[in-house]
Amino acid sequence: QRRVHGMIVIEITKLPDNGDILLSVNNTVLNAILPALYEIEQWPIKVVDFSTEYWPPEKGAYSNQGLLTKNPTIKYGDSGAAWSPLTIDGNCINRGDSTLFYTEFVHLRYPLPVLIRSIYIYENLNPGSVVRVRALKPNGQWQTLWKRFLDPDSPEILDFVVFSPPICGTVFSTTDIRIELDTCHNPGWSELSGIMLVGTIDKPQGVIEMGSLINYRPASYWNGMDSIRFVISDCYGDRLRRSVEHTFNYTVKPVQNAPWLSGSPTAEGKQYGTKKKKKKKKKKKK
Repeated sequence: QRRVHGMIVIEITKLPDNGDILLSVNNTVLNAILPALYEIEQWPIKVVDFSTEYWPPEKGAYSNQGLLTKNPTIKYGDSGAAWSPLTIDGNCINRGDSTLFYTEFVHLRYPLPVLIRSIYIYENLNPGSVVRVRALKPNGQWQTLWKRFLDPDSPEILDFVVFSPPICGTVFSTTDIRIELDTCHNPGWSELSGIMLVGTIDKPQGVIEMGSLINYRPASYWNGMDSIRFVISDCYGDRLRRSVEHTFNYTVKPVQNAPWLSGSPTAEGKQYGTKKKKKKKKKKKK
């Protein structure tokens, strides 16, 4: 079991002292470094897509609709309330491509968009078949959160399991996840009775995707040296997958500003000019 290289993110650890960081997404000012809080638990409300099912929903048992529950089966054994895909005992009917390492999948939708922190998969019969967990990004692409290849000689598990793969958290909000299974390695049927999604609605401040642009805006009429500090991670939420702290320096050069005058100018004085002399009229002698 291993976490894959998730989305590469930058976590800012220190903001500049004499300026602002502007996020290019919406040109907002990053004025604090805060983690996301208030995790919520959700259960799926829709099966968007799936590979196979033992019986269709109208039969009332073993269909994909068994995953749309808040009360999954919590004991080991066959359950008609669970989703049971068709691939069984190495009969890999879905493996037209030898590079395809899974045989079954289910695409689920949840009520609220969240930044994923953990996923709990209820495996009530022949657990151990989950091989990949993915989340749907806003651009319509799937982001792998966790992945593994099963060992053909792995021991059979005869116990109820709530499997929580060590996923890499997302820095984007989503309502959709995809669970992929390799049911070839397990004898008998594999069944899932529920899948709970845990995440945060609010986004962490100071965490951005690699490739995003940020702008530095210095304080008015200030010049000198400023800096930010940050770490890089390929698995958000795993402190062991963070780089050492880096520093990026900014140099703001002085600018010669044009002179300006404040207040209301006043002037006092006399206006000088040349006055024309009036000519005296001479009186005529009578």
